[in-house]
Amino acid sequence: RHTGRGPAITKRKADVVARAISDTLDSPEPIGRAIAANVMTAGDAREEIDQALANADLVIDATASVLAARYLADHAAKARRASVFFNPAGESAVLLAEPADRSLTLRDLEAQYLGMVAREEGLSGHLAAPDGTYAYTGACRAITNQIPQSRIMTLSGLVSYGLGAAVDHDAAVIRVWSMSGAGAVTVYEIEPAPAQTFQAGSWRVSIDHALLDRIAALRNARLPDETGGVLTGLVDIPAQSIHLVDAAPAPADSVGTAGGFVRGSAGVQDYLNDVLQRTGGQVRYVGEWHSHPPRAGTRPSPTDLIQIDWLATLFDMDTLPALMLIAG
Repeated sequence: RHTGRGPAITKRKADVVARAISDTLDSPEPIGRAIAANVMTAGDAREEIDQALANADLVIDATASVLAARYLADHAAKARRASVFFNPAGESAVLLAEPADRSLTLRDLEAQYLGMVAREEGLSGHLAAPDGTYAYTGACRAITNQIPQSRIMTLSGLVSYGLGAAVDHDAAVIRVWSMSGAGAVTVYEIEPAPAQTFQAGSWRVSIDHALLDRIAALRNARLPDETGGVLTGLVDIPAQSIHLVDAAPAPADSVGTAGGFVRGSAGVQDYLNDVLQRTGGQVRYVGEWHSHPPRAGTRPSPTDLIQIDWLATLFDMDTLPALMLIAG
């Protein structure tokens, strides 16, 4: 909508962008080629889309669709992926760029980005629904909001610069440019951490090394006593995938000794509600973590086995597996 003028307003966006690229680069032959189709349900365009992705050196997801980004992350093509989008209020631009070797995918980066949003106080309203929304068709989710063109231009310039710099290097990138009402821009970024994935039946469970370090620090702070808390994560039921996002410290009413730990409940629901709200409803409670003392090993105790059985019954209502993490 911000590039189309006059008659282009009724044209398909892919066609408008392809024409803009060709006009900008002033090529005698059209250099931009459009495939106007839904990337996930392409129908007759499926083969054409798969071939385009297979031949690409870089795939840039600018759909602002979580489902499309995950689809592209999982696609068999070898090309490096990047994702760029605005937050719902149009006050921030986000860049997620995979490393050149694709050792982290857009799925991994999405989970770490949401973890940053959940923890960083300056991003507390980052994924909140904007004020002044408008229905633009009769569809139930056809809601949009007005964003000043000046803000679009500023944020687009920042994220375009960031994307260009990112693909000139091999490292992954997670970066947010947030613009105040007065025009000041604050940059939030974290260094993407390596992640490892475990197969549990038909489910894949992923955890990044930065989260492992945070859990180790929580354990070390309470030694020689045990400690623990709740786990939050990003769940994709159709893909049977869980990315662990964070581990909360022990609630104030917990009881930890050198031989056991009982997690309290004080403030837990408020914490989970806050994480859910900060992440736009995407990160939820997925299980429990606790520590074992030095030289005790990490095999689950009889008490742990009773708890995981209880958790399995609880999570089965949501067709999810129960997770328990033991730090030792």
